[in-house]
This record gives sequence, C-alpha cells and structure tokens, in this order.
Amino acid sequence: MLKPLGPMLVCLTACSACTWVQLSAQGQSVRVARPAEVVECERLGEATATVVDKVGFMKRSREKQVKELETLARNEAAEMGGDAIVATSDIEDGRRRFAVYRCN
Repeated sequence: MLKPLGPMLVCLTACSACTWVQLSAQGQSVRVARPAEVVECERLGEATATVVDKVGFMKRSREKQVKELETLARNEAAEMGGDAIVATSDIEDGRRRFAVYRCN
C-alpha cells in the first residue's frame, strides 16, 4: 500500500525545491533596494507578487519564496518603468508587496 506513496513523496520533495519564476530581460535592470537607497528616487507605484507557498502538504522554504517574489516584482517594476523595488510588507501566504521606484 505504501509503494505508490513513495514516488509521490519524492516528486513532491523535488518540486518543492524548484524555481518556477524566470527573470525577464527587462527585469534584469531592476534592483532590490533598501529604503535608504531610494530616498532621492521617484516612486512610481506598488507591485504585489504572489507565489506558491506550499506544494501539497510541504511548505516551501522562505528563501525560495523571497527570491521568486523579488523576481516577479522586478519583472513588474520593469513594465512600470521602474529600476528599483523595496519590499513594503512581510510574506504572508506566499504574497508580498513592493514599492516601485525610478532612480535613474
């Protein structure tokens, strides 16, 4: 009875380590900044990024979530004409808000 469960657990474990979010060419020009680094910049608006925080019953690592949320926010900021983002909230259920700035 447990034999079918084994391969499924291996698959879920492997998938929980995967990164599904890709940084766009435009997003590469957007940096993740600290609030003190954007004091002289123009605030363009806000981006909200959401990723999967669990795969099945397994919680994804905070590190993976942070990286993917930043990647999504960088992509969105590039579309808004921004070149910097600053996280404005904690991660909650795989969601985080970012302020978008144009510094150059």
